[in-house]
Amino acid sequence: MKYTYKKEKNFYHFYQEGKVKPYSLDVNTGILYGLNGKPISRFPTGLKQYWQSYSHCSAYTNTFVLNLLSSFCLDLNSLTEWANRLKLCDRIDALNTPYLEKYFGNINSEENINYIIKNFSRFAKKVLALEGKTYIRTILIEMRLEDAFTLYKNYPEEVVKAFFERHQVFNEPEKNDLMLYYAVHGLIEYHRDSESKYSPYEIRDKVNTFFNMCEKVDIKPKKEDFFKQYVTVAKTYRIKQEEINNEKIKEQLNKHNWNFEDENFIIIVPQTSKDFEEEAKQQSNCVFSSYLNCVINKETNIVFIRKKNNITKSYITCEITNRGLIRQFLFAYNRSIEVDTPEYNFYQNFQKWLNENWES
Repeated sequence: MKYTYKKEKNFYHFYQEGKVKPYSLDVNTGILYGLNGKPISRFPTGLKQYWQSYSHCSAYTNTFVLNLLSSFCLDLNSLTEWANRLKLCDRIDALNTPYLEKYFGNINSEENINYIIKNFSRFAKKVLALEGKTYIRTILIEMRLEDAFTLYKNYPEEVVKAFFERHQVFNEPEKNDLMLYYAVHGLIEYHRDSESKYSPYEIRDKVNTFFNMCEKVDIKPKKEDFFKQYVTVAKTYRIKQEEINNEKIKEQLNKHNWNFEDENFIIIVPQTSKDFEEEAKQQSNCVFSSYLNCVINKETNIVFIRKKNNITKSYITCEITNRGLIRQFLFAYNRSIEVDTPEYNFYQNFQKWLNENWES
């Protein structure tokens, strides 16, 4: 059902055919008034009302608002006014629902306004054509596929549809173009008709990991064999990441004074991730898998306690909190030390020394 409208100050009055009294929308408060002049719905400020409250409205209100807004938005002048109000609105985020934000883009961006007007109008026409049925998600998918088939016309439509239908894509067209190229040219199959083939979701996940690694090592992805690139980039990434991690280990551990020993034991301060890995192998503990990142993230401290007569062999793994308190002091296989032993004496004296010398 179509509505005509007229503007009066901050109100838009919508007249249904054959009715004398209008529905009135206060664009400042977001209150929609019924034919009797009483509020029938309260929505977010301005013309964002329907999208924010979509799932909470009654079926009647859904149909009514769809028709009302469709009629309202089909007029270009109305859309221009709507867009101008939108730029000045305090509650821009109210329109940023998942589906609309993905399709229309960042509505805070002024350069997107014309694009939004065009696509919102197209969207309104499709909604109206469905006579107010609640198929918003279906309509947006249809529009997304329309645009994708045009933009990526060099690739088979069934491939494009496999990725775009469920939005397993990126925001940047260049990345999507590369992903489609990899899929079409033997990256991995995109159908689910055998156990050896990957879904679009799994392909996107793998390609996304590849893009992230490329960005961190400053390598530009190419339209070449995906797996060869992936292996090369992954190797470069691991080397660079290890260098970064080693610097962070040194930064965290070398800022403290570990100059403590007795007649039996000495403290060894790890300097690389390899040191952690070797300690974990010799001790059969999780210092590498669970505590390396904690040190890198400056959450704790790890040192190794070695016998003076054999400093290359792991003996005790020790964790010290950022407050200088010994939290763990363990043999291999996470076995605890016993009291009245040289190890226990070292533990007690080391903690006393930390209490006197620790600087956060």
